[in-house]
Amino acid sequence: MLNAQQRQIQTARYKRYIGTTSEVMVEGRNEARVQWMGRTSQNKTLNFTAPADAPPTIGSYVQVRATASFPNSLLGELVV
Repeated sequence: MLNAQQRQIQTARYKRYIGTTSEVMVEGRNEARVQWMGRTSQNKTLNFTAPADAPPTIGSYVQVRATASFPNSLLGELVV
């Protein structure tokens, strides 16, 4: 019961980031989901999509717009 309450709180807090653009350090790529992974300056995990013709470089900083939230991460798209 406590874990369910915590997930609700985390999801609500992450929803505040939807529609915002954050600077993200690219950490890697998830081939199974065809997404890139990174962290914001607030240490939030943000998984995002990027155009196939302009992939980011691991270790670089990119601008990403958050489009959805989950209990432990955000989902977004690269701002080109």
